[in-house]
Amino acid sequence: MRSLLPLSACGSARLAFEGFRGSDPDRAGYEKFLDRLRSGVKVFAMGEEIVQLAADLASFAPSLAPDDKKALTLLAVCSLIAVRQGSTLLPLKGDKANLADVAFALLSTGDADALSEHRGLLKTIGKMLEDGRAATLIGGAGEFKPIIVDGEGVYLQRMLQLELDFCSRLRKLSRRITGVFPQEDIARILNDIDGQPLRLTDEQKNAVTVALARTVTIISGGPGTGKTSIVVSILRVLMRLGMGLQEILLTAPTGKAANRLTESLRAGMLADSSCSASAPAGIAEASTIHRLLRYSAARDLFIQNENNRLPGRVVIVDEASMIDLSLMERLMSALPDDALLILLGDADQLPSVEAGAVLGELMQLEKDSPEGCAIGIVRLTKSFRMRKEDPAGRKIYMLADAIRRGAADELRHPDATLLVNRPSAEDCVFKGAEFLDTSGSENTLNDFCSRWYSSMVLGLHDFRRLISKRYYYGREGFRGQALLDLHCLFDHFEGFRMLCVTNVYSTGTEALNRLFHIKALEREGFDRPAEFAPGEPVLVERNDYAKNLFNGDHGLVLRVSPRKGVLRLMAVFRRGDAYVAYPTEALRGGVSLAYAVSVHRSQGSEYRSIALILPEQDVKILTQEILYTAITRAKTGAVLVGKQGILLKGVQTRVQRACGIGRRLRQDS
Repeated sequence: MRSLLPLSACGSARLAFEGFRGSDPDRAGYEKFLDRLRSGVKVFAMGEEIVQLAADLASFAPSLAPDDKKALTLLAVCSLIAVRQGSTLLPLKGDKANLADVAFALLSTGDADALSEHRGLLKTIGKMLEDGRAATLIGGAGEFKPIIVDGEGVYLQRMLQLELDFCSRLRKLSRRITGVFPQEDIARILNDIDGQPLRLTDEQKNAVTVALARTVTIISGGPGTGKTSIVVSILRVLMRLGMGLQEILLTAPTGKAANRLTESLRAGMLADSSCSASAPAGIAEASTIHRLLRYSAARDLFIQNENNRLPGRVVIVDEASMIDLSLMERLMSALPDDALLILLGDADQLPSVEAGAVLGELMQLEKDSPEGCAIGIVRLTKSFRMRKEDPAGRKIYMLADAIRRGAADELRHPDATLLVNRPSAEDCVFKGAEFLDTSGSENTLNDFCSRWYSSMVLGLHDFRRLISKRYYYGREGFRGQALLDLHCLFDHFEGFRMLCVTNVYSTGTEALNRLFHIKALEREGFDRPAEFAPGEPVLVERNDYAKNLFNGDHGLVLRVSPRKGVLRLMAVFRRGDAYVAYPTEALRGGVSLAYAVSVHRSQGSEYRSIALILPEQDVKILTQEILYTAITRAKTGAVLVGKQGILLKGVQTRVQRACGIGRRLRQDS
């Protein structure tokens, strides 16, 4: 069965009211109800358009009684909220954000009438699902209706179809026995490659063996657990088994993650004395999944698909926790029949922004049926950051582990040993794990930003000369000293980043980037507002296929003279060992300042030092996963800035997502 097209908000409010077949009082009551929903969705930090979508949907059942129409609209709004929050379904009951919980948050005003209405509408929804009074819009499994009741949850039909298609493709791939390599051959090569045994732990050797002996493998591990070494070893074993490097496809969800994967693997090959000198250059450059599948923005489709398979025998995917269900299903559909799929990631990190916590769902299969699971699942537990000679890295790892376990008591001061409490911004040393409490003064955050700017942004020797000079960009790009200076600047800015939980509020990316931008304008002597100043970091906000720029790419604004051109401000982006540059006016609306980025944006990146700015108030997205993801971006220094109560609340709050992938796959095991 094909899936329905995504819902659209175009004209939905008009359609909703034109389609309402009731008396004027009924219409007025329904309009008032919609206003309450529009107010309620703000609790979930969502826009009013989802209420319009729900009203649009309800207008296709004009014969419903007024209370039934309200109940149907409420059900649709709750289902849309569930998907926007990353779930593929809305549970009817259970401990995850279910229908009753979401509806209560939408309608609750603290008075008895609201509570009574909430209960009444839930009863009406229950009866509606049982007696089929909204059968034009609500159906069961296998029916072609916008809303589907399946199992113990309610799906938007498109999300259900994605689940079914993904599970079907995964079953077919994981049950195939052709294309895998004999374990005895893998073991022999692991023990002796060119006379030199691989320097791997037993845990890492097991990961390599499983990855090549199964058609689908997930390797999950936190920072410093040696995932790069495992992939380098997989490549080396594959070469000994006769596979050409061109038959191995490397990919990741973002351009930043793809670049890191390429650089890490080539560095790993170079560091291994048993690899041939040509091996690193032979590794194909990792691409984003969209580029790998040849996404056409004009046609909104992937050219590589079930009818036009990928030209590779092994597909290795990094940062798999970031991949949503829709993109994972498209990747699965394009795999050749004899391909091996290897997914790498950290299941404890934030799940994908869009719906479907795919990696987390698949990791649960090992826990539920370890013997019967057809998918290879490896959990890496040994971290090389626990070495005595790296005390700063050890502290960060221990903090991340405590957050992962939800161990809030280990973070409480004054007895906390994992976090060093700093009395002021000036006392921060940007080594190990530090905490700066902002509850004592309103100026603490501003003081910290000033310290961060002077110590981090301006902390590069010769910074002033490097951002003030004129860079010549000729036919062959940047050359000579300009190239060396760009390497120096980019290495500097890629070593640190300020991270935020939200984009909004005084603690969000928008406010903090404005603050740093003002500092840059003052530093450069600007006497009027300007969009960018030389030396400012920028981030690509959306894919630009014509310029080969992708969402998440980082760059720097510098003074550049193109060939036969005048000096102008241009955004410069790294491309391996080279750089490309585009006029800032040609990128207007497509790039933003990146002194501070959201934790979601930071996934796939690694920095020497990070600062995590906590929100002033409790927000729903402050969770254990977002804190863990932020801390694990740092290698040597992490400063948490905020209130202790907010931090502890986040450590004890987990992301709640509902997804049926695990249930469907368990039923077949």
